Amino acid sequence: MNLGLWQLTMGTSLTTLRIANRDGSTGMSAECSGNPSVQPLYACMNCGKQYKLRGSLRNHLRLECGKEPQFQCQLCDKKTHQKGNLLRHMILFHKQAKQF
Repeated sequence: MNLGLWQLTMGTSLTTLRIANRDGSTGMSAECSGNPSVQPLYACMNCGKQYKLRGSLRNHLRLECGKEPQFQCQLCDKKTHQKGNLLRHMILFHKQAKQF
């Protein structure tokens, strides 16, 4: 994902950083209070989900937001967006780990 445009908005108690792709579409934003002990939240501009880590938001945009789950459990109807979540499902609910 090419990040090109950064927009910083200063509010009364929050600072918002909006990050857009080079084509102008919005990708993510981060809000941070003036308190240094509070971690910024990175929010998806498409669906509003919030993450503590910027990398988690990048993964969300790349793998999840607006996309159908691509990993299907072979023992039930569970579908996930990420392979690791399917592996965790297999261990917790079916008591087995399957190699892909």
